[in-house]
Amino acid sequence: MLTFSRIYRYFFKRAPSPRGFTLVELLVVSLIIVFITAFVLFRQQGFNSATLLRSLSYGVALSVRQAQVYGVSVRESAVGSNVFAAGYGVHFGNTGLVDSSHYVLFADANGNGQYAAGEELPRFTIGNGRGTDYLIRNMCAHSITTGDQCSCTNAALCTVTSPTITSLTIYFRRPNPDACFATSRPAGQGGDACATATTPPVYDYAYVQIKPFGAADWRTIKVTSTGQISVCRPNLSAAEIEDC
Repeated sequence: MLTFSRIYRYFFKRAPSPRGFTLVELLVVSLIIVFITAFVLFRQQGFNSATLLRSLSYGVALSVRQAQVYGVSVRESAVGSNVFAAGYGVHFGNTGLVDSSHYVLFADANGNGQYAAGEELPRFTIGNGRGTDYLIRNMCAHSITTGDQCSCTNAALCTVTSPTITSLTIYFRRPNPDACFATSRPAGQGGDACATATTPPVYDYAYVQIKPFGAADWRTIKVTSTGQISVCRPNLSAAEIEDC
């Protein structure tokens, strides 16, 4: 028998309450989100560092290309000076205006094939200029007869080679696009390798390596005696750089 109370309960009965999340389920989901976010941020940081390292390496390569372009064109050493340098180059070293965070583009006003104070054009900075983010890991000239001569004096950064150098000049003598390389070695051993157009070459290629401070990766910028400028793939050994 249908009664009013039965009809009311049939049409107006309360729907069952939906079941919620337990505390354990919420914790598990939160941990998963945290792990995924941390993984993405970690990979993004590595990607950003690799991208900036590559960008800085191409910046150094473009500086060398700029010296090469100046070397094969007509450019006054200074605007209005009516003086045209015998050549242009890029100088790396560890004294004066150049160090592990700086290098200079210079106009060879005295024609000796080397950098001298007062010849600098732009002074370039790597990273923040304090050596706390990016720096020059190594600079080497490959001797035709004896192999690499490098500036590395810290075994924690790179392989120590002998003899060592304290400066490297990549030089382009007008109007030749070929590169010449000179170092801090004595005359006849690389120091005066670019003194004249007829001076016998000592080195057949040179390279500079850029790395983040406190990180293991590095990039190599290689210049050959024929004027080819390359940015090599990361973390090449000295033997692999020859084929870069």
